[in-house]
Amino acid sequence: MIKLFLLSFWVSLTIFYPCVAHSKAEVVLLKGKAIRIDSTGAKTFLKQGDVFLDDGTLVTDKKSLLRLKLDDGSVLSLGPESKMMIAQVLPGKPKVIDLIQGKLRAQINEHTPVPEEGHKMYIKTRTAALGVRGTDFLIVHNPKNHVTSTLTFKGDVNLFKKRDEDIQESLREELNDQKGRKSLIPNVDQEKDLVNLEDDLRHHSAVGVAPGQLSGAFPSYDKAAAPVKLSPTQFALLAQNSQLEMGAKGKVLKGRKNKKNPGPDNNSLVPVPPGDEPVPDDKTNYDKKNADGVRSGGILDLETGFYLAPPADAAYDPKTQTFEVPAEFGGVDAVTGEYIPPDGLKMDPLHGLVPLLGMGPDYKERDFSKLLAKFKTLNGSFNDRVSKALQIFKELSRLDIYSYVNYRFTTNAMENYYGEWRAITNAPTMLWDWKIQGGFQLYHSPTWLHYPKAYFYSIYHERDEMAIKRNDMMEMMFGWESHYKHYLFKKKARLVFDVEFKTEYLDYQKRRQYDYYSEDSGLKISERFQFNRNHLSELYYQIRAYQGYNKPDHGNIHNGGFTHRFFMGRYYDLQVNYEHSVRKEQWTDNSYKIDRLGGQIILLDLLPHTDVTGGYTWEWNYYQYQPATLPQHNVDRFRLDENMKRGFYYKANMSLNYRLGDFWKINGLYEYSRQRIQPGGYNKAFIEQSWGGGLVMVF
Repeated sequence: MIKLFLLSFWVSLTIFYPCVAHSKAEVVLLKGKAIRIDSTGAKTFLKQGDVFLDDGTLVTDKKSLLRLKLDDGSVLSLGPESKMMIAQVLPGKPKVIDLIQGKLRAQINEHTPVPEEGHKMYIKTRTAALGVRGTDFLIVHNPKNHVTSTLTFKGDVNLFKKRDEDIQESLREELNDQKGRKSLIPNVDQEKDLVNLEDDLRHHSAVGVAPGQLSGAFPSYDKAAAPVKLSPTQFALLAQNSQLEMGAKGKVLKGRKNKKNPGPDNNSLVPVPPGDEPVPDDKTNYDKKNADGVRSGGILDLETGFYLAPPADAAYDPKTQTFEVPAEFGGVDAVTGEYIPPDGLKMDPLHGLVPLLGMGPDYKERDFSKLLAKFKTLNGSFNDRVSKALQIFKELSRLDIYSYVNYRFTTNAMENYYGEWRAITNAPTMLWDWKIQGGFQLYHSPTWLHYPKAYFYSIYHERDEMAIKRNDMMEMMFGWESHYKHYLFKKKARLVFDVEFKTEYLDYQKRRQYDYYSEDSGLKISERFQFNRNHLSELYYQIRAYQGYNKPDHGNIHNGGFTHRFFMGRYYDLQVNYEHSVRKEQWTDNSYKIDRLGGQIILLDLLPHTDVTGGYTWEWNYYQYQPATLPQHNVDRFRLDENMKRGFYYKANMSLNYRLGDFWKINGLYEYSRQRIQPGGYNKAFIEQSWGGGLVMVF
């Protein structure tokens, strides 16, 4: 009876829990040495015939090769001095490969059905997300320059380049992480990665890489490089080198000599190494280049990921639709297909083509002395040198800076007191408003970000009239943010704790001095999350304790709301937001309430380097006045501060931003606002219009 019960129980488990059948990977070929590191950090030297079922990190030695056969018949070949993690614990789900460094050749079984996720396998690097189906391809990732290049032999590879902000964040997480995770064990979660990687690959900037084409994900590029045809000679050699044999094994195959061409330089490399600027060439045969203006027929360097493009005077072959790389540029090994630079040069991952001798010690990531040395070698125009200097400074400092200055004309000068319009003058004026805000990424781990910050904001009116009072203003803020990074709906999310202290001063009645006006301290708790790549949401609650300019005018402010952004495609985004705000005075029980609903549409690259934003905001205002709580002389005094019993406010605005390089923008703006109130208020309805523009810096 017991045996029958156990048999029935085992059959039930088999039927209802098929997940007990694990995925597996088998070592079918091993040359040299390779180790496997499990989730606990334990290391095991691999040997041919080994089979493992769970996740693990695989590392190969110099002149070594590791080949794995997966349970679906796909084959992975890991080249020398390479490191990858394979996540495969979820049976029936696509495997996720994290290529940390080196070269990976993958031959995916084309007969395996495509799963519901969309791709049979996902590969990620620090800079890229890749999805493959029935595909044979090669991927190279160099952790020193963070270049990811991929070449397709059969099928198609879908490639998405990660945002520079995400790349920088991952670097800082590793630098501050004290758990040693960065050394050998990457943070890979198969279930969550499947959702996020597929989401990335559905982004409008992802590209498809067809057979014979090369593409890549390079830092500072807005999106993945446009696919370009590889040299037919190198492509044929790499296609047959399925075992990733490396090292000089045959003669060097070169193109025809061109004595007029002195040889390659860093202008010929894609991406261009930092500190080197490509020289613009003529537009001859531009239609024979790819969408980025790069000539086809170049050579891929398998160590650094650089693509060496043919020069401007290269011969064009209409049969292969590629240009020929001349002999002076080097060639490829006749057996392995590796790039062999010309005599006296070598390819460095950070500096590109450099002299073979006299390079000194190896370059290290985040080597501050090397970064500082870049300041001495800046070249190009003044604007180029300024931009490069700022980029180096940002890399060194971890500072974030946002600043703007506007000069504008407004038809109505007034004071905004925590959302309540006061001191409405109905007098036009010219004014300056400017702000500088900075933050410092003090600590950045995979779980936490600590971020001290501060800003200074000021408004100055040029009209020297008594009617325009309480308008010249200065405001200072000091604060601290702590971000808890986690997952929600299997997508990356952040719980943010934001503490701020603000102090405001006004030049009351143009007395040429700034007097204390108000101060407040607040705590804001917000959750930022995504349902998918096309939706970004934030829910928040904030409480602020404020002290006004006269003794009884203090109390608390409660704000709650949400913001949701729709990424609609390549050319426009849409954002909606709602907030409910209550300001209550502690001594009088007076309260002021605002319900604010708004929307903005952002048109991206409407004209070259130009974005346009248009928005509309509605506000419903309520003032609850409690005269019975104070003596009569105080009632009369506080009655003067009352703005309205009930009102409706709306604003339409439009701004235009023209990008100047990496950090600067020129902006123009227009605003139209109107307030209508019911009888019983002390201020009349108003209409305000503003025109102006200025300069913005985003660093």
